[in-house]
Amino acid sequence: MSKKISLNPIYTTIDGASWSTTTYNGLEYHISTNKANSSVSTLQCEFTTPYDNIDIVIEIGSSSENNYDWCYVGPLDDEGSYQNHYLDRISGIINNAPKFKTVTINVAKAGPHFLRIGYRKDGSGNVGKDCGYFRLVTTEVELTKYIYCGAKTTISNKPIVFSKK
Repeated sequence: MSKKISLNPIYTTIDGASWSTTTYNGLEYHISTNKANSSVSTLQCEFTTPYDNIDIVIEIGSSSENNYDWCYVGPLDDEGSYQNHYLDRISGIINNAPKFKTVTINVAKAGPHFLRIGYRKDGSGNVGKDCGYFRLVTTEVELTKYIYCGAKTTISNKPIVFSKK
């Protein structure tokens, strides 16, 4: 029996700059909309994991000036994530098309978590669409812990303790 549970992601903007959604190569992405020089926009993705030690995979992308404008992802649960404090980043384009990379983040403890994704635009030039892309690749996880009680199945992430009466 295979069951999955959704991470129920919720997306909010942090700094007032808006993000929209777009489809690229058949996949839906969140895309930054800040085009002004020396601007930053930040999107927060909140989700809940049912177990300890789950790997969450995200994808970030850029359509930007190489090494000057970039899309970045901050460390897990870090409100201080910003353009110079990040887990990973990507910059540039490939043959006039967005450039993408996947990032795997281990979530050590079950419960509610968040990631902050940002796009930083400097003031030196305009290349590509001048935007960052983000999508949560891991949107659900396999349930691996079950308690079987006759014909009824109960989902649990706690150890089962049996005792004599």
